[in-house]
Amino acid sequence: MNLRIYSFAELDPNLLYSILRLRQQVFVIEQQSIYDDIDNLDQDAMHLCIHAQSTADVLGYLRFRLVQAAKIMKIERVVVGQPHRCKGIAKLLLNTAIEQAHLRQIDSINLSAQCDVTSYYQQWGFTPSGTVYDDGGIDHMDMTLSLKRKTPSQ
Repeated sequence: MNLRIYSFAELDPNLLYSILRLRQQVFVIEQQSIYDDIDNLDQDAMHLCIHAQSTADVLGYLRFRLVQAAKIMKIERVVVGQPHRCKGIAKLLLNTAIEQAHLRQIDSINLSAQCDVTSYYQQWGFTPSGTVYDDGGIDHMDMTLSLKRKTPSQ
């Protein structure tokens, strides 16, 4: 497996197509969630992709966006293709995103988790914030991971 981080400008048409196809396959077709996936936020995001060794097919993906003024990272569109689940791909994606947050001196990471996987994100220290809401016909909950280091005087 190959992992790489791309800016939107670095996504060639075939890679972008592969990303959008994976997101559609899982979120729209498999989960039957009708939502606005093409939301004009990809252009300002960084794209973490895990590719197959032998092809350019995207096995897993997430995007993250930075709100520099607030020192916040937003993780979105975490997805792994059905044949590639339970192989550590999501874990690698999340660990890499959290590592990027540390490198960029981000104070907290926010994400919107489907309610049935909130316990998965809690393994990294994400905590629920807010109430359950419907997003495309699936219950979600906002979650936050604080990366702020406490000083001895705090």
